[in-house]
Amino acid sequence: MYAEYFAGEKPARYCIQCGLVKPEALIEIASIAHIG
Repeated sequence: MYAEYFAGEKPARYCIQCGLVKPEALIEIASIAHIG
């Protein structure tokens, strides 16, 4: 479905898992940047 929806080059994406990396952390933040 992803490949059918976006024609040409696909936007960046990432996968996450349930559960925090550090149990004492309240949130986690992920980001993707493009330079160029």
